[in-house]
Amino acid sequence: MIAQLALQALGAAVVAYGALTFAYFVWRVCLRPAYDLKMRYGSGWALVTGATDGIGKALATELAKAGFNVLLVSRTQSKLDEVASELKGKFPSVQVDTLAVDFASFSADAQKAVVARVAAMKDSGGLCALVNNVGVGYDYPMYFHEMPHDVVASMLRVNCDSVAIMTHLCLPAMLERKGKAKKGLVMNVASASGLGSLPLLAHYSATKAYVIRLTEGLAAEYPALDVNVQAPYYVVSKLSKFKRASLTVPTPAAYVVLALDCVGYETVSNPHWAHSVMGVGLNQLLPTPISDAMLVSMHKAVRAKALSKKNKGE
Repeated sequence: MIAQLALQALGAAVVAYGALTFAYFVWRVCLRPAYDLKMRYGSGWALVTGATDGIGKALATELAKAGFNVLLVSRTQSKLDEVASELKGKFPSVQVDTLAVDFASFSADAQKAVVARVAAMKDSGGLCALVNNVGVGYDYPMYFHEMPHDVVASMLRVNCDSVAIMTHLCLPAMLERKGKAKKGLVMNVASASGLGSLPLLAHYSATKAYVIRLTEGLAAEYPALDVNVQAPYYVVSKLSKFKRASLTVPTPAAYVVLALDCVGYETVSNPHWAHSVMGVGLNQLLPTPISDAMLVSMHKAVRAKALSKKNKGE
C-alpha cells in the first residue's frame, strides 16, 4: 500500500513537473515581454566581433536599429567597410565605426587598439554592449588526432581566448557607467554543441563549453550587468554551411530577434523553439551513450560525403 502511494506521488510529481516545464516553454516563446534595451542601458556603443557575417552581422544590425552606435570588429577591413556602409545607409542617425582584428593572433597592439577605441566611446555614452561572436569551426567532422596542430591551437585562440580577453579588456569601461537599470550587456555567442558531448566535432564543442561556463560565472560575479550566452543549434551561415532556412535552421536575422528577447532573463539562452525541443531530446531525454551513437553515425555520414567531394576535387 505504501509503495503504491509512493509510486502515485512520484507519478503526480513527474506530471506536474512536465506541465510546469511546458507552461514555461509556452510563456517564454510566445508571451514573455522583451526588455527595451535602450531604456535598460541608455545611449552608447555596442561592440560586435565577427561582425561581417551570420549572427554577428545580424546582431550589429539589430543593435543599430535599436539606436546604439556600433563598432564592428572582424579580420578583413574590406568586409567591415561593406557592412559599415550598409548600416549607415539603413540607420543614418547612428554612428558606425570599424576595427580590423585577427583573433587568431590577437596581438598586443590589437588589444591596445581595442582599449583605445573603447576609451574614446566615453564621451558618447560609453560601451554599453559587448557581443563576443567571432568563432571558427571544422571544415567537416573528423577525429581529434586528424586535426592539424595549428588548427587545434587557432580554434582555442579564436573561440576561447578572444572571448576571455575582449571581456577582460572591456569590463572596466562598462562597470564605470552610471544611471541606468543595468550598466550594460555582455553577450557571448556559443553553441548548443557546448551543452553536451559532440563526437567528431569534439574540440569545437569543448571550446563552446568553455564560453558557456565562463559566461555563467561572470553572470554571478557581475549582477550590475546583463551577462548572456547564446547556445543555438544550426543557423544559416558560412560557419554552419547551411545556405537555406528551414523549420529547424533559422536565418540569422530571425534568430537574433529571439536572442535579444532573452536578454535580462536566463543566462544560457537557446531561444528558437525548435532548438529548445532538440536540446531536450539530445541532452535530457536520451541517455548519453544513445545520443553519442546517433551523433557519431550522423557525423560519419557527413564526413564521408565531405571526403568524397575533397577526393574528387570539388
